[in-house]
Amino acid sequence: MEDLRYYLDGPGEVLIMDSTFDASAPDVNKILCVVTCKTASFRGDVTEEKVTGGRSIFPKRKYLTDRSITFELEDCEMDFRYLSITQGEAIVVGATTAYAFGEDYQYTIDATTGKVTLPTTPLTDTLVVQFLDDGTLCTEATTPAGTGEYSLSGKELTFTNTDKGKDIKVSYQFTTGSTAKTVSTKTDSLPKTVKLVHKQPMFDQDNAVVGHQFIEIYKAQPSGGFEEAYQEKAAFAPKLSFEVLDPKRVDKKMVDHKIVPVA
Repeated sequence: MEDLRYYLDGPGEVLIMDSTFDASAPDVNKILCVVTCKTASFRGDVTEEKVTGGRSIFPKRKYLTDRSITFELEDCEMDFRYLSITQGEAIVVGATTAYAFGEDYQYTIDATTGKVTLPTTPLTDTLVVQFLDDGTLCTEATTPAGTGEYSLSGKELTFTNTDKGKDIKVSYQFTTGSTAKTVSTKTDSLPKTVKLVHKQPMFDQDNAVVGHQFIEIYKAQPSGGFEEAYQEKAAFAPKLSFEVLDPKRVDKKMVDHKIVPVA
């Protein structure tokens, strides 16, 4: 029986696949992601009905009226595919509209040329320029003449001599490159069904790896909720919660636990 006793250490890894993934004809596009877990938990719950009768205070038998299995994981890094999985929408690759603002978009007007060059070209009527010290709005003009006036050509701003050396902040919208990625949440979005495999190394008393424990979940659906909570000086660790569904297999299997010794 010694080969049935072992030590487990760490949260392991999880392979997330489309629920239609077929190992006999593997499609790499249906392997959604591999998770290096920060935490992982597998839980099975049941509701039981007790059968009682006569004078005995003990039940004569009990039977299951409901069974649920959940799997929760927390990743050590963000994966954009989590949004696709939980929202049930594909990742769309292509140019989109993005926003430029914040500390990365503060500039000092060149003291010699009176110019500021932006990293991208603002879309029409989206550029807002303010002096950093007091928040005063600057005004676009074909031919800048007074304080706070500027002209825009592509992504280059030109100010008057009176504003040279001043600090400004800008915000605007721009068109991204073709490699940008978008996941949309729509009014009729539903989470995708997936297949999950959790892998964890098995150790003996001398800390040697003697095999791997696997939990194979044949069909599960993630919660449509996805929390993105960010804090100062704290790494973001996304969490996913899955509920096991009936995969409608002939053998009636829903979950397999396996231990595989090192070859």
